[in-house]
Amino acid sequence: MDHVVRGWVNHTDDLENITRPHFNLQDFSTAFFWTSNVSASRKHLLQAGLFDEDFREYGWEDLELGMRLKRLGLDMKYNKKAIVYHYKARWTPADVKRLCRQAQAKARTAVIFVEKHPTWRTRLATGLHGLRLLAHTILSVGGLMERFYRSVVFHDDNEVLTGFRLLCAQQLVIYVYFQTIIDCLREKRRGTCRAGGQTGSHSESEPSPVGQNATIR
Repeated sequence: MDHVVRGWVNHTDDLENITRPHFNLQDFSTAFFWTSNVSASRKHLLQAGLFDEDFREYGWEDLELGMRLKRLGLDMKYNKKAIVYHYKARWTPADVKRLCRQAQAKARTAVIFVEKHPTWRTRLATGLHGLRLLAHTILSVGGLMERFYRSVVFHDDNEVLTGFRLLCAQQLVIYVYFQTIIDCLREKRRGTCRAGGQTGSHSESEPSPVGQNATIR
């Protein structure tokens, strides 16, 4: 098998009433090797060097391996009959706190990913390019946007978020991601960035601060 085989990924918040897949934008990815539903031969995985253990936290390790598999000359095929139902519960404020910590980890591994593969594609995929970071810097002046998002999102931790509150929660997670990238790049210039982490994952009870204004509580 000289190719990678990908199937469909269908995100759902209800595993009890699945009749047929209903796809939306979050179900699609242009990644060569997206481990939500993908297969490759053992021979090629070994030849590519397996997952890079510099990625000690969540994020980008599958795409990075995919780039090395692609360099071996493998192509990608779709198996339309291979469907994975990826359960993601509807967001509550308590989930947003966890997702913000996950965004911090993903931002740190994004820095590693771009360092290893400094191409336009990796920069666009991670958002680690000048225009996007500049836009975030402008929007984050004074921490006003972050405080606004938090004021809207965090009330009842067990209440399912919908409508405008859900939109603010999603924007808060994005804010945390880009602020962590900027903080990490700044710390790397000082030689203090912990990109990649010290252990396999960061404790959810000890989140790292995001910038001067953000604190994942």
